[in-house]
Amino acid sequence: MIKMFFCSFRRCRWKLRLRMEEEDDVIAVRRAFNETEERLRVIRMRQNLLGTRLALLVSQVDTLTAIMHGKMSKNNSITKSPSQIYL
Repeated sequence: MIKMFFCSFRRCRWKLRLRMEEEDDVIAVRRAFNETEERLRVIRMRQNLLGTRLALLVSQVDTLTAIMHGKMSKNNSITKSPSQIYL
């Protein structure tokens, strides 16, 4: 009789331990998922910032290119003095 209770107690402890391990696994998976989501959020934010800065850079390059083409056409239409060559 005592042996049966002892075995039953051990079985209950074993089931409890398994359940706790499963819960720990669920908690670990949830934590990993949340950390991954946070990392992806930061990456997306950086990508958006990079995209915005890249668009601004392209816009500035386009503006400078237009300015340079305007100066080139003006400089080509007049005779250049030595000081204008380096402008």
